[in-house]
Amino acid sequence: MTTKLCEVCQAAFEPDPRVGERQRVCKQLRCQRERKRRAQQRWLAANPDYFKGQYGRLKDWLQAHPDYLKNYRARRSATPYDPCGDIQDELTTSQNTVLETVRDIVDIQDEITSRIITAKRHLHRMLAVIYKTSEAPVITGVNGP
Repeated sequence: MTTKLCEVCQAAFEPDPRVGERQRVCKQLRCQRERKRRAQQRWLAANPDYFKGQYGRLKDWLQAHPDYLKNYRARRSATPYDPCGDIQDELTTSQNTVLETVRDIVDIQDEITSRIITAKRHLHRMLAVIYKTSEAPVITGVNGP
């Protein structure tokens, strides 16, 4: 498979074999989010009237289900899980900032790893071409000539 350029960050990446030529952005989260945003924007531009005229149907449904919104709001305001203070503490602003920084570092590390893998694959392809165009190398070793 060939190396492609990400449409968002312009970095080289190897497409996932399951997606193949259809993949247009790399695996970075920010590129995936931008791809999703652009796709939603294109869809909305192609279907501008999709959400128009929905209120009448919604109003009829809400009249048929009078307690739905009250129950929905009650479910949303209730906390589904109340962790014990001994087990899980809330993060302070500085701890949250540290976690965001670590997340950014991991993203950078993933990008560097991806570029290293791409470079190694490119090097192996170049070596294969060199070996095919030149005489077969003589390899000496334990079982060699």
